[in-house]
Amino acid sequence: ERVREMARTRNEVARQLGWPDYFRMSLELQELPEAWLFGLLGELEELTSGPFRRWKADLDASLARRFGSEVIRPWHYADAFFQQLPPDGAVSLDGVLGDADAADLARRTFELWSIDMGRVMEGSDLYPRADKCQHAFCLDVDRAGDVRILANIVPGERWVEVMLHESGHAAYDVSIEARLPYLLRRPAHTFVTEAIAILCGRLVRDEMWLREVAGVPETRTADLLPALELAGAAQKILFARWGLVMVHFERDLYSDPEADLDARWWELVDRFQLVAPPPERAAPDWAAKIHTAVAPVYYQNYLLGELLASQLRQTCEREAGGLVGNREAGHLLAERIFARGNSGRWDAIVGDATGAPL
Repeated sequence: ERVREMARTRNEVARQLGWPDYFRMSLELQELPEAWLFGLLGELEELTSGPFRRWKADLDASLARRFGSEVIRPWHYADAFFQQLPPDGAVSLDGVLGDADAADLARRTFELWSIDMGRVMEGSDLYPRADKCQHAFCLDVDRAGDVRILANIVPGERWVEVMLHESGHAAYDVSIEARLPYLLRRPAHTFVTEAIAILCGRLVRDEMWLREVAGVPETRTADLLPALELAGAAQKILFARWGLVMVHFERDLYSDPEADLDARWWELVDRFQLVAPPPERAAPDWAAKIHTAVAPVYYQNYLLGELLASQLRQTCEREAGGLVGNREAGHLLAERIFARGNSGRWDAIVGDATGAPL
């Protein structure tokens, strides 16, 4: 009920400002036309439907064998929202990366792109300590070069990926042209900086990055590559389907906070993720997802970021000859994306950077 009340209050404010509801207001203020966004999401749904169905059928067969159950329920996927790969089909790099320090790997990754992260790392709070926030984030303190990362680095793949991700945000921030006016010294759009962070976070599973930056012997990466590629593709398509649930649900939430949201949530989960609700389930499972309450109308930025990350990777491969350890790729990202800050519309900056619309 508290989340519904928050939606009602947001809607009330949006209507006072002349918008039909908070969702539509938020999209327009983010320069994301609703018709364009949902047209793109419709295309994403159509293109991912067949591959997702085939992959999930294999996954469900594996889970049925593992649990000895003919019927697969939501809890069999290990993740309450089915947004991350379950152990069946996942690949861990913990043993491969050993005790490598995530901050050193991130610093080395960006040095090879001619982006100096020394000041960022020196000003950051990177390792666990008592009573510290367990989250991770990047903060541009003054839009004048003081960029910091909060993390809780321990050995293993997860924190290497997190540091690459957060360092992507930081590299963007520190590379924005300092001569721009203060209001323009920020990323072109939330999803554009997310795209850079996603592009960098994906490197932890890149064969060339594992060899050239992490120092993993080629014999080990060659053995891992087929499973890594399959797991990486599965994770991308799985997250795409989950993101579709979130964006469609939020539109419905703000269209009518009084609706039967419990039922609507599971209708969308069934449609996009092919996960049926437990029998006779009637509970506000949608309200357990933290973004619904405290990060409203944000989830489309993750989906758009995933798309742009892939588009930027293709651009770097086509025009710079590759991404990992490639100074030309670093220059491309810095000059066409980072340095421009928010000096133009996001769609113009993306088009100029990649030669095509998103």
